[in-house]
Amino acid sequence: MKTILIQFITITVSFAMSYEFLSWLNAGKSHLRAKDESFTYVDASNDADVYFIGDSYASTTYVDNPYPMIFRDHFKARGMNFYDYTEDGSELNTHKRLLDSIGAKEPELVIYFYNISDIVSLNSDLLLVNNREIDIDSENDSSIKNDNFEMNDIIVPIYNSHTVELAKKITQFLTFKMTGKYLKGTPSYRFPIENKLHADALEELFDSIKAKQVIILINSPFNANPESKNWDHYAMFKNLAAKKEYKVLMAADIIDDPKYSVSWRNAHPNQEAIEIIASQVIKNLD
Repeated sequence: MKTILIQFITITVSFAMSYEFLSWLNAGKSHLRAKDESFTYVDASNDADVYFIGDSYASTTYVDNPYPMIFRDHFKARGMNFYDYTEDGSELNTHKRLLDSIGAKEPELVIYFYNISDIVSLNSDLLLVNNREIDIDSENDSSIKNDNFEMNDIIVPIYNSHTVELAKKITQFLTFKMTGKYLKGTPSYRFPIENKLHADALEELFDSIKAKQVIILINSPFNANPESKNWDHYAMFKNLAAKKEYKVLMAADIIDDPKYSVSWRNAHPNQEAIEIIASQVIKNLD
């Protein structure tokens, strides 16, 4: 029994070390690399401005023809300026500041891609470990002390390790396949619920967007389609769309097959999904 246990531990540790090393070697090939190019296009002779805001589900820098490039080329051909304010990892706090600043310019059009996981800005408890940008001002405030600093120094690297990430992905995938939802109690499980709980705050945010025309696309994990239509947030956003003058589109209504995600591990839209959704957004323009 002792020999079997030692062999198990040895194999597990060897696998973890090998996987971490291979992940480090392939780090430069990450699907969610930092954006190295802005697709903003401005011509002083143009009178109309279009603004595009969102997180990695909007920037989609991992494909050859991302949303910002498609939209830029479309509006450029129609004599309109295009401002790309999409950014991987951005959330509601950043989006709100951008949208408020843009509203003062009275633009022709605002396209806002909202991702249901962006709700973490309204409830940071959704994160097991605070390893994402929740509030830039708080993060930069040296007067805010973290009582668990020393413990986080240990927990964060482990929680963010490639091996733990793989284990989480496998667990979520198996749970989803069996139940149609992610593992109960995890952030992914709670995202749809939290969106419904914060429905009033989200509606207030959407209503505050000032432009001659506003189009909002609600994104959810593409590898969870079509089951995501049964989650708590779906009906809430559909009801919101029915009573607003601005357009609220559901990505799950446009793409309802998991084959349009990057992979079973990566819930972002692939190139084909991006082109389909971009065409639908353009069709909804007045």
